[in-house]
Amino acid sequence: MKCADSVAIAAALVSVMVLCATATAQEGPPSGRPSEPDGDWQFRLGALGSYGPDYEGSDGYGFDYFPLVEVEYKDRFFLSPRRGAGVYLINDDMIKLSAAIGYEFGRDEDDSDDLGGLGDVDGGATAIVSAKYTLPDETFLPGLSFGTEFRHQFTGDDTGFTLDADIGYRVPVTRQLFLRPSIGAVYASGEYMDAYFGVSSVQSAGSGLAAFDPSSGFKSAGGGLGLFYRFNRDWGAQLILSYDRLVGDAADSPIVKDENQYRAALGLAYSF
Repeated sequence: MKCADSVAIAAALVSVMVLCATATAQEGPPSGRPSEPDGDWQFRLGALGSYGPDYEGSDGYGFDYFPLVEVEYKDRFFLSPRRGAGVYLINDDMIKLSAAIGYEFGRDEDDSDDLGGLGDVDGGATAIVSAKYTLPDETFLPGLSFGTEFRHQFTGDDTGFTLDADIGYRVPVTRQLFLRPSIGAVYASGEYMDAYFGVSSVQSAGSGLAAFDPSSGFKSAGGGLGLFYRFNRDWGAQLILSYDRLVGDAADSPIVKDENQYRAALGLAYSF
């Protein structure tokens, strides 16, 4: 393991420790947050449509559609397409700390003509550790949150890990509508950079692209805006817009056709 990778992992662990050390229990829902269904089991069923790049660094865009199925049990165990299947180690209004197993789908050569000759990047099971700290209501900026997420794929191709951090601010507009602007950055290990932005000599011969050997480092930075609307206790909708700028070796990769990456997602869900 490279020294920079070790530093990144240590930073993730330190972030979690700091969040745990500063967290205390807080009763009652934060301002502007809708009430959750009663009972041990909580379900969210719906659909999500997204528009984004054909691959990370592409200048071509397309639509995807996904079913949305999320389950929580006793505010402790959860199942989610994005967060995987896992457990909350801490789960209250101020701090959420979780560990989970998810899945990364990798990248297929036929996702874009620009990937011809590069081969597939196989997906696999992924270990996920997430932490989020939200300032309580009595502070000067209630709803301001700091989050970090560590993801490491441990089956399939060796794609290393990513570590992302973000700052967001939940803004209640009405009792039913709130906004969440955010900014963040993503650090990637050398294995991740090699898999998604590197071009080996074999790939160079097959694709016509120049060989490229990227190093670990920050791969992107950007921001987003989430709009969340609760029609009633059961039905809700969300619109998420985001922009990321590839930086460093990721931006310099011959695979990348556009450093500017835009995404939009629209979802509708029924909670019970």
